Amino acid sequence: MALQPDHPFSIDIRPCRTRPGHFVWSIHERRQPRRQSRYSYPTFDEARAAAQTMLQRLVFEWWLVGG
Repeated sequence: MALQPDHPFSIDIRPCRTRPGHFVWSIHERRQPRRQSRYSYPTFDEARAAAQTMLQRLVFEWWLVGG
């Protein structure tokens, strides 16, 4: 059984369309786009780390308004 997150956000990391070998991220809230990266990242892990940083901010804001 998979654990459900305590928030409505999900992260998507994809290869960059304009810079081969780079990655971009996006964050969705209940399947609707919420944020996306302004920059591309040279590795999947760097893109994921940047997305997780933004996700932490979004979750904090979400909790502040009562989830």
